Amino acid sequence: MIQFNRYSPADNDPARQAAINARKQLWGEDVLINLPSFKSLNYFYKQEIVACMGMELACDWYKLTDEQYFTYLGFTQDDDDLPSYIPQGVMLYQPRDSGFFSIIENMIVAKYVARMNNKQLIVDNTYAWWGYEEPFEDIFRDFTLVDNVPANPQAIHFDSMRNFIFTATDEHMYEFYKFKIQMYKKILRDIRWYYKDEVYNVARSGLIFLRGGDKLETETISPPEHLLYRDIAALARRVSRRVVLSDDYALAEKVANKESVITNITPREHTGYRHAYGGKVSCKPILKNYLALVDCKESLACPSANLVNAAHWSRADDLAFDYNTINPVYRYALI
Repeated sequence: MIQFNRYSPADNDPARQAAINARKQLWGEDVLINLPSFKSLNYFYKQEIVACMGMELACDWYKLTDEQYFTYLGFTQDDDDLPSYIPQGVMLYQPRDSGFFSIIENMIVAKYVARMNNKQLIVDNTYAWWGYEEPFEDIFRDFTLVDNVPANPQAIHFDSMRNFIFTATDEHMYEFYKFKIQMYKKILRDIRWYYKDEVYNVARSGLIFLRGGDKLETETISPPEHLLYRDIAALARRVSRRVVLSDDYALAEKVANKESVITNITPREHTGYRHAYGGKVSCKPILKNYLALVDCKESLACPSANLVNAAHWSRADDLAFDYNTINPVYRYALI
């Protein structure tokens, strides 16, 4: 899927239009890409455009090294520990009521911004921002929730912190990548510790994950089916078993019916995830899907879904990713 066309048209935004056209061209449409200068692109557009162009063209046009190219795909070969620090004071973050891994993604950014300011992150827990039956603090142990907000706190603003990441220098982004990898190691640890129910048996499988529900209805468009099935067919050469999983049983069953050797492991009662603002639903199906995407041998899934992006940041994959033609970005720095 691609997360561009649903919110608004690209009128008067050359970078947005270039990203849309780059993806369309990757998917086989005959469109003209008027490539903007690299300096005019935020980090999200850099990732999208560079990945869609492919290594040879992107490195030639934008004068990138091989290492820079793979960094824009979402990989880093530098997993050194970040310097330790002793925070002086706190910074407050107020989460927005959003999807499970959307909240986690933005908390990671907030924690990184606090670190950049030599502060400890505290999370405002005085209002209802967590839309799940299972308490946040029962799952995650690396975020400090407070029920008493200090007077006149130094606040981290949602839009400002995200803009900082999207416009950060390469040096900051390399550091942010390392920070994010370390954070997702802790998040994966916490989820494995908390989730005691049955998991999917996918350790030797290639997992095709399809996001439905509100994501497909309001934000993204699906890739051409023939390209999806081409990638699914190629998957058979690398894994001993292929399975399809979705938050919408009908979406997964359509793939399984077309490719009889593929097993649909999606529960029949799943009809597409839709975030219930102001309501409470169980997050256990989300945790189960996340663990499947982490534990499978190979993930064929689009990181424009926060669930997939989180799982890909939690995996220990190397640079062998040139086989995925519909999702050229492996993991986004921030979505």
